[in-house]
Amino acid sequence: MRASDYLRILRRNWMIIVALAVLGASAGAWFSSNQKPLYQSTASVFVTTQSATTVSELNQGSTYTQQLVQSYADVVRKSIVLEPVIDELGLDMTPGALASKITANAPLNTVLLEISATNGSPETAAAIANAVTTSLVTVVPELSPAGKDSVPPVKVTLLQPAVPSSTPVAPRTSLNILLGLLAGLALALGTAVARTVADTRIRSIEDVEGLTDLPILGGIAFDKDAKKRPLIVQWDPRGPRAESFRSLRANLRFLDGGRGVRSVVVTSSIENEGKTTSSANLAIAVADAGLSTVIVEADLRKPRLAKTLGLEGSVGLTNVLIGAADLDDVLQPWGDGKLVVLASGPIPPNPSELLQSDNMAEVVEELTSRFDMVIFDAPPLLPVSDAAVLARLTSGAIVVAAAMKTHRRMLKSALSVLAAVEARTLGVVLTMLPTRGPDSDNFNRYGYSYRYSDEPKPARSPLRWPRRRSADALPLAPASLPRESAEGAISAG
Repeated sequence: MRASDYLRILRRNWMIIVALAVLGASAGAWFSSNQKPLYQSTASVFVTTQSATTVSELNQGSTYTQQLVQSYADVVRKSIVLEPVIDELGLDMTPGALASKITANAPLNTVLLEISATNGSPETAAAIANAVTTSLVTVVPELSPAGKDSVPPVKVTLLQPAVPSSTPVAPRTSLNILLGLLAGLALALGTAVARTVADTRIRSIEDVEGLTDLPILGGIAFDKDAKKRPLIVQWDPRGPRAESFRSLRANLRFLDGGRGVRSVVVTSSIENEGKTTSSANLAIAVADAGLSTVIVEADLRKPRLAKTLGLEGSVGLTNVLIGAADLDDVLQPWGDGKLVVLASGPIPPNPSELLQSDNMAEVVEELTSRFDMVIFDAPPLLPVSDAAVLARLTSGAIVVAAAMKTHRRMLKSALSVLAAVEARTLGVVLTMLPTRGPDSDNFNRYGYSYRYSDEPKPARSPLRWPRRRSADALPLAPASLPRESAEGAISAG
């Protein structure tokens, strides 16, 4: 993973990270508040040898004394020193319990010994430290008997008695809060990474690139009002989402070494990934470029294209395939006449058989010969095989994948379906790309986060769609689609 990927994980999970960090710091503060304060007092002693007379003996004695000091640091916590302290102060504890409250420190290369005692009372802590020091001074001569001259070889001198402390040494509230904060951050980062690993939804361009070598032909931003205005190329032609479809149009024209493609199938892994809205907007964008275009509602199971375009869909492709109508009778012009629509017609009981028939191959061939671009809005690949069958009759398929919705295994399975029937996959189009938040850079990477100019959005057309009254009357659709006609259209990316 790159540094940008880790940064995206942090941005995506920042609320969890902040919450767990605050929780950890709060736990540290709570722990500190529930601890009794402890005070520590320290007494210092100086250890010397008294039998040296020459420089050499002094040097040897100094080394010997430093070794003794290290030993006395252990002796301080022994019963021989602590039992007299318990008796003197009347403490209700064993020597072992008292030893847990005593520490002795001998600074390196010195003959100093610091004896510290910890207790909930600062006065008691000072009294224990002084009593232990006095007991050690008494015990040392017993540990180092006097020589022939009755002079003890080692002398322990009190340098500084212990005094009551005004500030407690525990709990260390700041340290506990810091440790709790660090523990919370560690837990939060682990949770963020685990959530990212467990989440198999496609979130970024890199997710698609990790699954396939196919080109990403375009990226369409998420629009919460897509149901109200599915045909964004008509509703807001200068907007960034409309520009996304024009870029998709350009990418298709540059396929096959610049020769472009003449017929494409637009499909997806599952439903509601924005394929119908994407195919409709792509068809409008291609027609706007001056190319004669026909869009075919090839989803004979759940047709939605005609409704999205505001046209009548009761007659169409099904009628042609069963020989009940001629192709010219069911083609409906849309907009300025450059775009023609072939609706699905009635839903047949055998859609797969119709799409695999020789009649369907003839329809594809005739449409390809008559129009510059033929776009098929096909069913999703995983529930049914219709799109895969249809893709073999065309230049290839465009697979639509919805960001934050389509799982990686779904897209991989959909691409495998096309490969299994040896159909060509032209590329992938990512829809519903977020324009805000940690994953918004996926849309901005396409460079569409701007408008062509500061001109306001075009006003809503006052025209309404004329409804066809019979199969013989095929009216010319208006060039600007009113928003009311798009009510109920499917959600787009």
